[in-house]
Amino acid sequence: MSDVMSVALVDDDAESRRMLRACFDRYALNHEMAFDISEYADGRSLLDGFRTQFDLIVMDVALGGDDGFDTARAVRALDGEVTIVFATNMGQLAIHGYEVGALGYLVKPVSYFALERELDLCIQQKRRRDSSAMLTMPVGANVARVPLNEVTYLESRKHKIVVHALGARYEFVGALKDLRERLEGMGFFLCSPAYLVNMRYVRSLDRDDCLVQGGDHVLVSRRRRHAFMKALAGFVC
Repeated sequence: MSDVMSVALVDDDAESRRMLRACFDRYALNHEMAFDISEYADGRSLLDGFRTQFDLIVMDVALGGDDGFDTARAVRALDGEVTIVFATNMGQLAIHGYEVGALGYLVKPVSYFALERELDLCIQQKRRRDSSAMLTMPVGANVARVPLNEVTYLESRKHKIVVHALGARYEFVGALKDLRERLEGMGFFLCSPAYLVNMRYVRSLDRDDCLVQGGDHVLVSRRRRHAFMKALAGFVC
């Protein structure tokens, strides 16, 4: 399942927005991403009814009668998490972007490769934010919620899922396939058909099993071992 990122393009020039959207379309094809893109011709229309609905805002510095930096400050007052990237044809103004916590800036006309670099960084930020999300599951007649960054691994036993977390264990009816799709790109790896492990808690790998924090040994299938080793070597908490 592809990641989905919600994006706002804020630029008073329709052609600039069209070119940016084309770059996003190209990135989506190359990186198996999906973008939900909204377009705004000025900062006021972005702020009108603004909610914390965006993962990324790409904003022109000069928005007709509006100032992009002033708009970004207003956004920051409403949403301290959204990633902001400025687009400008005046590179010397880029330093002001960091005053409002911008991730970076793009020089207009924006090239695909420049946008690709910024998107790679933005997606890393989004996945780190998502890693603090909660896993909600039915447990008996109740509902349990566990921070995903406390889940060490998930195990499939017949038609049930066993969630192993720091200092806790939960069991409910479900399919590991569904959880794999939900947790894709969030630091979890399907090391065998029965185990989905949180890479941050893997302590060692020995032939066909890995040691997970807490002392449990999780099976790594022969077919997935090479990919698991590669993912483990490239994993950064």
